[in-house]
Amino acid sequence: MEQITEDHTWVARALKMGDIDPEQAKTHPGRHVLFQCLGRKDTQKPEIGRLDIEPGDRLLLCSDGLTEEVADPAIQEIFDHSESCDEIAQNLVEAAKDGGGSDNITVVVVVQE
Repeated sequence: MEQITEDHTWVARALKMGDIDPEQAKTHPGRHVLFQCLGRKDTQKPEIGRLDIEPGDRLLLCSDGLTEEVADPAIQEIFDHSESCDEIAQNLVEAAKDGGGSDNITVVVVVQE
């Protein structure tokens, strides 16, 4: 499993610049403060890039409502033990709810055929 985009939060930027460490990032009060998002006129242009994917590759598009509640190894385990994209998405949402579900949870799973 590999993250292919960067989080557009103040904390992610501070972490990348070395201003805070990963432990501080987990609990930082500004971890949900966005500097880039859709729907606002005062933000930068969206990031657009190219990604080479192979048949069988699966992509997870999700909000921090998932990643704040479910650790990467648990996400990988759900991918490994679920049959379809729908099942993966449903299981990920349930895992996030079970983990506390303190934020909105958005999950989309697609597979390259």
